[in-house]
Amino acid sequence: MDGALRDIYVVGATVEDWQKVLDELRDCTPTVLVNDVPADVPLLAEVIARRAGPQRIAVQYYCEPLDLMLHFWGDDAAEFSFWPDAIGDEAGLAALLDFMRRLGRAVGKPVLVTPENSEEVPILEYDPATGDVYYHRLEDEAAV
Repeated sequence: MDGALRDIYVVGATVEDWQKVLDELRDCTPTVLVNDVPADVPLLAEVIARRAGPQRIAVQYYCEPLDLMLHFWGDDAAEFSFWPDAIGDEAGLAALLDFMRRLGRAVGKPVLVTPENSEEVPILEYDPATGDVYYHRLEDEAAV
């Protein structure tokens, strides 16, 4: 492993989709962070409105055993980030795959796990048509 973060993207997600994601994950102990300080921002519209300024908005989720950070980059652009070393074992991998399926079912769209900032290079892909997660072998397997 290279130690770099991994990202989780919901392909083609809209503001409405991200609200569905926030609603779906309420049981995962969310903590909203504004400039790295915990805050109460229950609706995505409020997150986006606050993000319009110089503030950094993120939502930290602990979906046992996954520790994920959801970053908002635009009105409909967001990604989850996690440390791949934290997956650790088969139970961690199973939790990641279940999380991908949960996101994909909530919005009915593909979900990708990629190397950091590389949406075009999926490692794992959830297909909403089949409900399956597929592994994509990278050209440079050492980068995974």
